[in-house]
Amino acid sequence: MEDLEKIKQNPYKLIKEHYESILPCIGAKVMSILCFLPISLILPKIVRDGKEIRMHLNMLLLGISGIGKSSLCREFEKITYFPLSTKNMTPARMYWEITKNQERKIEKKLSLIIEDIAVWFLDEERIKLLEGLIGEEESISRENMRNIKDNEESKKIDACAFMCGTPEVISDNKVQTGILRRTIPLIVFLSEEENERIIEYISENMGKDGELKDSIHIKEFYDELYTIQEGHHSEIPPIEGFIFPDHIRTEIKIFLKNISKPLFKRHGVSLATESEEIFRILSCHAFLNVFNKYKNGMIKDNYIVIDEDDLKVAKSIITREISCKYIILQCIESIDWFNIRTRNQLREWEEKRRISGKNPIPKEAKFILEGMVKK
Repeated sequence: MEDLEKIKQNPYKLIKEHYESILPCIGAKVMSILCFLPISLILPKIVRDGKEIRMHLNMLLLGISGIGKSSLCREFEKITYFPLSTKNMTPARMYWEITKNQERKIEKKLSLIIEDIAVWFLDEERIKLLEGLIGEEESISRENMRNIKDNEESKKIDACAFMCGTPEVISDNKVQTGILRRTIPLIVFLSEEENERIIEYISENMGKDGELKDSIHIKEFYDELYTIQEGHHSEIPPIEGFIFPDHIRTEIKIFLKNISKPLFKRHGVSLATESEEIFRILSCHAFLNVFNKYKNGMIKDNYIVIDEDDLKVAKSIITREISCKYIILQCIESIDWFNIRTRNQLREWEEKRRISGKNPIPKEAKFILEGMVKK
C-alpha cells in the first residue's frame, strides 16, 4: 500500500514516469492526456448557463506503425472504466456489446478503444456509431445502425474514446470535418536519437523479468477514484461539481484569446470547443489530485476547487492541442492548394520552398505530409 499512497501524492507525474519507463519516448507524451480519459467518464457534467455540457474527453493518437499504439491500447484498457476494445468486431457485434449493459440498466458508460481508426472509415455504420458516441448527442440510435429493430429508441451513453491511426487518416474527409473537432489530437514521431533509445531499451531488457507492481498500483489508484464517485469511499464523498475561481476564469480568457489568433486568422476556426475543453481538463486534473485536494481542504460541500496547478497542466495540454490542429490544417491546406499527391511531388515542393528562402517545414508537419501522400 506504500506505493499506492506515493501515487496519490503526485499522480500526474508518477503516472507519466511509469509509462515512459515501459514505453520510452512515447509513454509520457501520450499518458499526459490519456490519463484523464477514464476520469472524464465518471465526473459530473459541467454546467454553463444552466445547461450541462459533456465532460468526456476523446483522444486521437497519430504515429507511424510500430510506435507502440497497440501497447498503449492494452495499457489503457487496464486502467479505464468499462473498456471496449473494438479490434476485429463487426458493427452489429459492437452495437450489442455497447448496449447489452444498458438493457440490463447496469451502466451507461463506455471507454471505446480503437487501435486502427482507418478501419472504421471503411464502414459507414462504424462512422455513424462513432460520431454519435463521441459527439454532443452522446447516443446511438437505429438511424445510426442498419441492423437495429425499427422500434428501438436512441440510447444515451457516456463514452470516451481512445483512437489510434497513422498520418494517412488525415487525408480522410471524415477526420477533417468531424473527428478532429471532437478529439484531442497528438502527433507522435521519433527523432533519430529517440529511435536509438528505444532500440537500446529493447535490447537491454529482452529476456528479463519486468517489475509490474507500478502498473498494479496505478490500476488500484483508478479503482479508488471510481469508488469515490460511487459513494463507497471511507473518507471522500462523491464530487458533485467544480469551483472555478474568478482569477482562473480571467486567466483562461486571456490565454485562449491570445493562442487562438493564428488559427482563426489563417483558417477561420473558432476555439469554442477548446474553450470548453480546457475546463474539462481542469476538472479532470483536479480530480486526479482529489486526495491532495481533500487533505488541503480544497473540497467545499462536495465541490472540488480548481487551482493554479490544475491551470498549468490544462494550459500546456490545450497549447499542444491547438498547435497540433494548426499543423494538421496547414498540411491539409498545402496538399490541396499545391495539388501534392506523391512523395516526389512533396520533395519538389519542399525544394522550391528552400530555394525561395522560406522557413523549413516543422518536423511534425513533415511527418503528417509524408503520411498523406502516396509513396
